[in-house]
Amino acid sequence: MHRTVRPWDSSAEKSEIVPTILLADDEAAIRHYLSTRLQPVNARILEAADGEAALALARAEHPDVVVLDLGMPKRNGLEVCRQLKVDPATQASHVFILTGYPVDEVEPAAGAAGADGVFAEPRETGVLCQRNADLLSD
Repeated sequence: MHRTVRPWDSSAEKSEIVPTILLADDEAAIRHYLSTRLQPVNARILEAADGEAALALARAEHPDVVVLDLGMPKRNGLEVCRQLKVDPATQASHVFILTGYPVDEVEPAAGAAGADGVFAEPRETGVLCQRNADLLSD
């Protein structure tokens, strides 16, 4: 589901495949940290500060990966994940939940919502970034 970006120059023979990652967290510092860590992936990074904005952006841009904070305003990460996984336009996106709660307490609800993984914030954000890099390099 990689997005193909074609240069405006019609004489270009090849197109460059650029994956898209949506980072949704109400804390700008977390979005900035994740964005900085994901820079080497050479992905297009989109950001949203709440659940409604994340859902709208995902539906418009069809990202390859979506990282959702569990406790966002306007819709929490689980609600957004559920909506993304039932929408044919976004159901193929890999969705990861970031949480400050113990992961084992969140995993059952996240799995039921269709999440592809749950990571502890901030302790496992490095692991999350590596998982994204691995997914997008395939």
